[in-house]
Amino acid sequence: MGQLKARAYNVLFKLKTGVRDLMTQAAVEGIILGVFDQFTREQLLEAINLDQDMWTVAWGDFEEFRPQLVSLMADPVNAAVVRDFTMEDVVGWLRIGDARPDLASIIINTPGGIEWLGRQIDTFKTHLLTEGVEVGA
Repeated sequence: MGQLKARAYNVLFKLKTGVRDLMTQAAVEGIILGVFDQFTREQLLEAINLDQDMWTVAWGDFEEFRPQLVSLMADPVNAAVVRDFTMEDVVGWLRIGDARPDLASIIINTPGGIEWLGRQIDTFKTHLLTEGVEVGA
């Protein structure tokens, strides 16, 4: 009976972790879309052309979420979700439905736009994962 109980707990843990993964991914996706939504098409084009770092600019209405997002990275499950998201994920999130397909198009069609987005994601991950560790320490 002890083995069955252990298996049941293992299954419950995996289900709970899977739900947390999805919740974290949805939160990260929502915040990234929210940050991008603060930019007009012209501002995004300028950010790409000037190679602006989106981490260092104010996130408008989403600025209050920055410290909360960083603190969530103390949890290894959350950190793993952030570590694993890609440029393709971000473009996909922007292209879906009523998100910001106009911004996805600018990123894809502007010379250097894809590379710029790659740098933004690398910077985003670095700040979240490094500062999240410091917060959780």
